[in-house]
Amino acid sequence: MIQEIQAKSVWRGPELAKSDAWIHRFTADDVAELDAALRGALAKGKTPYTLTKADFPLPRFSREIKRVQDELENGLGLRLLR
Repeated sequence: MIQEIQAKSVWRGPELAKSDAWIHRFTADDVAELDAALRGALAKGKTPYTLTKADFPLPRFSREIKRVQDELENGLGLRLLR
């Protein structure tokens, strides 16, 4: 007998289409924080090869990044960032 797997990570496209809970829409504050971090890193002469977490501070948006990480590891396994 085959047992159906029951978990958040078991989904089909039509099921996801019924909800947009898996989509994060960037707010104006999100964009402003990301832009400020980018400008700061560029002002320091950072490149993708020399950039560190400390060079790209995201005090507020980092919480959303952690939620995305948790959703990828323990939830649906996907998250769309728009």
